[in-house]
Amino acid sequence: MLDLHMPSHFLLTTRRSFSLAALVLLAAAAPASAQQSDPAAIELLKKVSQKFADVQRYAYASSVGVGRQNGEDPKIFIAKAKVKLAAAQDGRFFINVRSEDEKSEKSEYSAIFDGKKSWTFIPEPPQYAERTADSKLSKEAGRGEFPELDQATPERFAREFVPVVAKLAKTADVSFLRGTVLTVLSEKDSKGRQTLLYLTVDPATLVVSRATWVRSIESKGAKTLVRCDYVFSEFRQGESVVDKEFSFTPPAGAKRVDDLKLSGR
Repeated sequence: MLDLHMPSHFLLTTRRSFSLAALVLLAAAAPASAQQSDPAAIELLKKVSQKFADVQRYAYASSVGVGRQNGEDPKIFIAKAKVKLAAAQDGRFFINVRSEDEKSEKSEYSAIFDGKKSWTFIPEPPQYAERTADSKLSKEAGRGEFPELDQATPERFAREFVPVVAKLAKTADVSFLRGTVLTVLSEKDSKGRQTLLYLTVDPATLVVSRATWVRSIESKGAKTLVRCDYVFSEFRQGESVVDKEFSFTPPAGAKRVDDLKLSGR
């Protein structure tokens, strides 16, 4: 039987915890009838999912670390960044990504869409690009789908977090609750794949402080485990997210260019 009762230390980015997730995903092929969701988990899952589905606009700050593991090879970090994100249902959007990779050059960029214009900006050297009605940028935060391996960046995972939690109540196959860690195994997608999402949730306030999202992906004929860890330092919603957060004024001395190639996008 598949045991989804993973301890809270699963959220630590260690090789052992990463391998445990791989075993759980492989075991997910067990018959669904062998699994029964925890009633307390179902109730909490519905509340958390509804809270996220109801937001008209939201903003959060989080560290986002993306890694992968091929077979029994040691875990490889793809990227790690500090992310600030704001989104509104009408399509307005803001994201700032500051790289924290220890073995690569530090970088930072922002992307903003106010409903009519979009901007991309880098502070070093200060440059920005401006476009009118950038439909690609205005797709809100995401569709709640696990990114493919070639899209596994901190920005992509940051965009997908709120949408995936918002639809958890509809996509969950099995869920369990141990302490404050809510474990959710998704239904199979069109390719027969499932994801695991671990949420550290305060049952009283429904505040999510940490999360880990995992899926096994076929890559070049071998299984690759892709994982994203979130540690949230802020989450706001509703009127606390003001219109100014979706605007951009070029700082003094910033140079306008036709296009910006942003590292990590």
